[in-house]
Amino acid sequence: MDTSRDIRPPSPLHDAVLQHLPLEDPIALRRCLVKLHCLVNSTVPINTLPAEVLAEILRFARLRRPPHWSFTTVLLVCHHWYDIAISWPSLWSDITIAMPLRILEVYSSRSRGAGLSLTTQGGRTAIGAPPDALLRALSPHFHRVAQLDTCSSQPWIEHRMEQLSSLIVNDDIINPLARFAPARSQVITLAGDRFPRLESLILRQLRVQVNLANLRSLTSLTMERVSHASWNALLVALSSCPALQYLEIDSPKVHSVTFPTHGNSDVIKLRYLRGLILDHFDEHSGLSFLLAHLYLPRAAKIAISTDMGEGHDLVTGGFNELSTLIADTIPVNKTFLPVFSAIRDVQVTVSSPRLQVVVSTPKEAPASTPSTSFALSCTLRDRWNTRAVQEQIMLELPMVFPASLSTLHICVKDDDDGNYYGPYGVNLAEVWRGLYDAFPQIEDLCLGGPNAIFFDDFLGDFGPGASLQHLPLPWPKLKRVWFEYTATADGALLGGPDESMRIILAITTTMCNRRDAASAEPLQHLTVILPTLGVQVGMCLSRLRSTTQKLVVRDIRGQGIVLEN
Repeated sequence: MDTSRDIRPPSPLHDAVLQHLPLEDPIALRRCLVKLHCLVNSTVPINTLPAEVLAEILRFARLRRPPHWSFTTVLLVCHHWYDIAISWPSLWSDITIAMPLRILEVYSSRSRGAGLSLTTQGGRTAIGAPPDALLRALSPHFHRVAQLDTCSSQPWIEHRMEQLSSLIVNDDIINPLARFAPARSQVITLAGDRFPRLESLILRQLRVQVNLANLRSLTSLTMERVSHASWNALLVALSSCPALQYLEIDSPKVHSVTFPTHGNSDVIKLRYLRGLILDHFDEHSGLSFLLAHLYLPRAAKIAISTDMGEGHDLVTGGFNELSTLIADTIPVNKTFLPVFSAIRDVQVTVSSPRLQVVVSTPKEAPASTPSTSFALSCTLRDRWNTRAVQEQIMLELPMVFPASLSTLHICVKDDDDGNYYGPYGVNLAEVWRGLYDAFPQIEDLCLGGPNAIFFDDFLGDFGPGASLQHLPLPWPKLKRVWFEYTATADGALLGGPDESMRIILAITTTMCNRRDAASAEPLQHLTVILPTLGVQVGMCLSRLRSTTQKLVVRDIRGQGIVLEN
């Protein structure tokens, strides 16, 4: 049966085209239809894109593909896509040793001169592909590997890779059986002579110790749970990376607790550093040693996170005499931390389960001045007391920060468990007096507390009664004050309406007394924030307005009153 007449050409086609179809010759007709199909396919909008744009779309599709999707699907779409994919080397530059050896060789061939991204992570290899065969297949292409993701038990990092710019050595995601296998070596060395262009290095949960040597092009270094023979060994590693711009050290494992004595010549100068993260340091002494021997430029953004040490009294929620939160993490000699001499703003926040201290340089500094921030945080244990934490951190502030401080922010968040009320022996009024003498230049003050007790500790001396007006008032240069009752709306209801009334009345009386003191400068700005605004605010509004040039009274939702004299 002749089926040639049953073959229907693509439609719609012009009659002139149909007249020239060789309907009597099936082979010629098939060839003609293929040509027509290619012609029609070339008019599809996506196929009218420039070749480099379509190649970029295909590369994006390959990178974002779902696990069950194969890039081979792209090759089967049409001849145009096949030709683009085959001719674009960057589409074949992502190689993993989980590929069958034949596929790996195809990718290596089609990638031609493009930089390779090689993933050997997981300790897995293709079925039937011996490690030696994989090494032989990849060895001719090591000179163009630009990105490498591997683990310490693999041999790849022992080979020279001139184009390598990004290296990840991660022993956290490996074959479960490999966790119990003996390590290939107890120490691995990453040297600049093998990776002369290495810029980014991530070391994560290594099962071996690592040595860094002469990595002069390295600009970003992350070390998470990496073992070091000593703190001095860690310093030696950092000294081999003089061009670092970003450094993160998380949960270091240091085997020796001995701290060698160093002179100024042993200080590691990281002149180009812009970001420093020191996270989960259990040993405050080790952290202090590290900071004492790192020269950090003033422009660096620094974040330090520690855990509450074992010396803290967890039963009463208080602190032993020798216990500290942040003071022992900062070296006494801050010569190599120039940011501290420029600090003017300190913000302290106590909330479950964390203490946060953020410091910065003056906000009014010229735009050309490098901006700086320094954040310290301490994770508190299960049983702790916010009042005791507040006392301890207030005692430590003068130990760490310069007397030239101009802004102080102390905030204790709402504590639903009522832990702020004890231990009852803590007298924070005396601690506040210590801050008055330590930081006489304060111009901006922000205070937030969860109950009336917090404000009572402070307000008694801040604006004393008429019998004490002859005494010098604390912080005579004060210009802006911010008071916030930090209890949530529900927490304020638990405290009852008398709690809010007591706080706003105490603030009003104190600020009026301060206004009447001859030794106090006129206040420019006063802000009072309450969970809700009630009748008590209206009762105090006119008196508060007379204490400042601008008064803002609002609730936690931002609704309230703004008055200016």
